[in-house]
Parts: sequence; structure tokens; C-alpha cells
Amino acid sequence: MSEAVVDDIVAVLPPLLQSLEALGFIARHLNPPQFDAVMEAAGAPDQALQAVRPRLADWPDEFAHLRTPLETASDAAIAAFEGLRAVQHGNGDLIAVFRALRHAPRAQEALYPLTAKLPPVSNFFIDPPLREDAGLLARLAEPGQENTGITHHHNEPGSRGGFSLYVPEYYTPDRAWPLVTALHGGSGNGRGFLWSWLRDARAAMVRSWSHPPRPAAQTKAPGH
Repeated sequence: MSEAVVDDIVAVLPPLLQSLEALGFIARHLNPPQFDAVMEAAGAPDQALQAVRPRLADWPDEFAHLRTPLETASDAAIAAFEGLRAVQHGNGDLIAVFRALRHAPRAQEALYPLTAKLPPVSNFFIDPPLREDAGLLARLAEPGQENTGITHHHNEPGSRGGFSLYVPEYYTPDRAWPLVTALHGGSGNGRGFLWSWLRDARAAMVRSWSHPPRPAAQTKAPGH
């Protein structure tokens, strides 16, 4: 990787990840009467992101696999803040706030494939209290297994009836694994809702490996 590309990544990643953390803060603490106070508490990391976003524009095509996720995630985060600030300045209502926040999971979806390439991105998708867990970090740094990660089945934004699935990248078939079903209620879709619990799911099974794995239950036919 060229030194210039590395410098650009180092410049872009901090404000991008800070912007996504701030959007998560806003979503968790959203309370219409205190909207201005929540926005003030979240700060303005998007302004720093906008300042460095042009650095991604002129990368060589050989780095498109890195540039495209960073561009898409950055643009989605900036769009989210633009929508929120419009409401803050009196141009919109609560529905516009929810519409702006829909950009946050889209940014995370674009960024997630870089967890295998960029450690700061991998750390972002871990709950903050666990980011110093050396065992967890080592396990997550291992190459992902085939047919793991995130898949979507007929679950485009705005669609109904599909589902999104996350299989931990460290999945192996030699042990029993739990199946957790998350229902998102009457609005949105699972493709966006997935990002509200992926941090927990990504780390939970790694931390359970301190217990000896149990073989999957075997079922015998009657009389055997």
C-alpha cells in the first residue's frame, strides 16, 4: 500500500468513526424536547470528516476495495448530520430526524467489510468496554471462515418479508451454536436493525470460548 494512501486512511478514519459514534449517541439519547441539547453533546465530528473527505477522491484504482467503502460510509455519515442539523435549525420535524438517522446503519454496512483489513474499523464494531480485551482482539483478527459474516435475503432498504443474517466469522461446525432471532417492530427493516446488535453478537461467542465446547446433540431413532 502506498504511503499516500496510508496517510489518507489515517486522516479519514478517526473523524469517520467519531461521526458514527456520535450518530449512535444521538439515536440512543433522542428525546424531542431535548434535541438541541443532544446535538450539542454529540459535537461536530462530521465537520472534520467533511474537511478530509476529498482526500479519497484521487486514489489509484488498485485501492478501490478500500476507497469505495470509506467513501460510501463517509457520505452516509455526512448526509445523516446534514439532515439532523437541518431539523436543529428549524427545517423539519421528528420524522425528518428518523429519516436522517437511517443513514447511520448504511454507513456501518458499507464500512464493515474493512474489519478484516483495518484494525481501527474492527475495534469500532466491538463494544467500548471490550476494546482492550487482548484475547477477543486476537480471535477477531483471525481470517474469517467461509460462508460467515453478513448476508441479506430479499432485504433491501424499504422492502418487507426478507431477513438479514450474521454468522460470526470465527464459526466452526464442531460445536453447538445458539440461534438468536431479533425482531425490529413495525417500521424499518432488519437490514438496518442488524447494526443495533452486531457489536454484541460479534464479541459474545468469542468470550464464551473460555468454556469447553460441547458437541452438538445427537438424536437416536427409537429402539436404538
